Amino acid sequence: MGYHWLASGCTPTYLQFHLWVRMHPISNAAIHHSLDCQSKVLHLPHADVIFDIGEIIHLDAVTEKRIADGFRLMRIGPYYQADTVLHEAGPWFMASAHDLKTEHPGFAKDAGVKMILDSGGAQLKFGITSFVDREEVIKIFNQYADAAMALELPPRRKLSTRRDVDAHPMALRMLADVQKRNNEFFAANKREDLQLLNVAHGITGDDFRRWIATVTNPALQGWAISYDSDLDPYCIWRGAAVLFREFGAAEGWMHLFGVSGFLTIPLMARLGVRFPNLTSDSSSWVQNVSSYKYLHNRYGRLEDISIGEAFAKMPQSDVDSLDPYCCCQICQTMKTFGAYRELFHSEKQKAEKLRGSQIAYPALAAHNMLAIKHGVASWNERAARMTYLEFQAEIRRCFPKGRKGQNYGTNILHLLEYLECALENGPEYADLHVAITPQRRPFLYPVS
Repeated sequence: MGYHWLASGCTPTYLQFHLWVRMHPISNAAIHHSLDCQSKVLHLPHADVIFDIGEIIHLDAVTEKRIADGFRLMRIGPYYQADTVLHEAGPWFMASAHDLKTEHPGFAKDAGVKMILDSGGAQLKFGITSFVDREEVIKIFNQYADAAMALELPPRRKLSTRRDVDAHPMALRMLADVQKRNNEFFAANKREDLQLLNVAHGITGDDFRRWIATVTNPALQGWAISYDSDLDPYCIWRGAAVLFREFGAAEGWMHLFGVSGFLTIPLMARLGVRFPNLTSDSSSWVQNVSSYKYLHNRYGRLEDISIGEAFAKMPQSDVDSLDPYCCCQICQTMKTFGAYRELFHSEKQKAEKLRGSQIAYPALAAHNMLAIKHGVASWNERAARMTYLEFQAEIRRCFPKGRKGQNYGTNILHLLEYLECALENGPEYADLHVAITPQRRPFLYPVS
């Protein structure tokens, strides 16, 4: 199976998109929009595109009207239906239990997807909330999820811009004890067919060993890890190595939180050779929409193009074709970057410089999701057929030194060497022989 990336942030809203297309003879008309009741219509030189979002997609009368008006359905969501554009992006999607408090517990099943839920630990980690109720979490898990994560208190609340997390062993021990009790509660109250993944935290190899030994519970099968330091780039790979070498994690589901960047996709593809059921998640597919960025694969690496306000002001004739960048169904329909421009609902909004609702939001989100999926598939294919030396050479080819001095290829190769060494010989050996900087325990208390 290898490595798969999961789109996170998939709440009910993101699972309900229909895109209707009516082609017409090419004209010189400028790109503009209108409204059809509550739906947005994007008028392109070659086609009219209607975006139906939400409950309207389930109304037979609307579907019949669209067909009668000459529109063809390009289903973006529900995501995993047989005729959806995003069929290849499934079947697993991810959301946080923190965001699922609707009255529609069957939304994932209705959308034809399998849903894995995070417990809300990330919201604690980043200070979005200060409390997560485990009783509420397991209730949501049992209603919504096919698989779900343990509820942990992650050790990564940054105290200042100059200091990293408090990684004192005593702090980690107390947090692991809390998770142990949560695991016992989840095991006793979970739905019988709900798969639970345990979560491991730490920075050093011994951190991970102590945490894993504390929280291990036979009712939780599979593991998840995340970056527990902003200063130590090796911590997550140490956790993967400990789980692989000492706890047999390669036999089950292994998940890395928040990993999908262009620098880490090759690493994950290589790690997928060791872990047959390896996944990671991120919400970058939708975050890039919010910042008006278009993702595409170039020379084997994932890149982004900013198409924000400055782009929207470009003359129509200066807007390039999408053909050189992507051939997905979405881009074949949109044809030009101009179709993804920010458009305002009214002249009043434009005059007040308020950000309007982006007309092509569902299309750009779907495209970005596919771009990440295609990038992952490309590196998986290379990792599966190449030797280690061939894989290194491929990274050098795809990530040459940039004009401004960036040397992403060297950074990837260094982390790849560290990961391979840690998997073969243990993280302590890799720390001594591969790591560039000594392992750091950033603060607050001396390590005993």
